[in-house]
Amino acid sequence: MSLNQRQLAQTRLEMAKNFEELNQSSEEIKRDLGFSSLDLKNALEVVPHYNPTNVWKLRDYLEEKIYEQGKTFYPFSVLQTNYYYTYEKNWSSH
Repeated sequence: MSLNQRQLAQTRLEMAKNFEELNQSSEEIKRDLGFSSLDLKNALEVVPHYNPTNVWKLRDYLEEKIYEQGKTFYPFSVLQTNYYYTYEKNWSSH
């Protein structure tokens, strides 16, 4: 995943808005996704050269969990469709 500086900044903003909207503990998110603290930090901050699969996994997790809570998901302008980074969904839906 190669994003330019503008795209990185926009995606970081969108991640932060959705993370805040979910209002769920970091510990629960890390447990659900099998992430370390560093994995969660890097995915939220969309760190260049970090594992893009984990960025997409967090993005999809936030979307699903926000909708489950009946809240409004802040749409991603850059991360709209994942064509290349497949992962196995390892969290449960309620």
